[in-house]
Amino acid sequence: MAPPRKALIAITSAHAPLYPEGKETGLFITEALHPFNVFKDAGFEVDLVSETGTYQADWLSETKDWLPEEDKKVWEDHSSEFRTVFAVDGLSVQRIPARIARAARIPAKIM
Repeated sequence: MAPPRKALIAITSAHAPLYPEGKETGLFITEALHPFNVFKDAGFEVDLVSETGTYQADWLSETKDWLPEEDKKVWEDHSSEFRTVFAVDGLSVQRIPARIARAARIPAKIM
């Protein structure tokens, strides 16, 4: 039996005012969603992780010019496989699988 095919996508948890009017930078959605889809289509189990266990979308990546309609549907569907998240104070928080957190020595309080 072949070992399971697994992929780990590291995303940024950084966010700070960068754009005019104080809008914040963060995860550019398609930069994570497109590789996620490619790996899933190839039969991989995919995990998303970040330095702190959180992420915030870059506001620009949610605009029509940067988020095609098909990707927007996935992003806005909080039950989609890509968006297995829960909201905390307006931020999206990605659950870090325990096996990855242990391997990366991520403190339990972040998980």
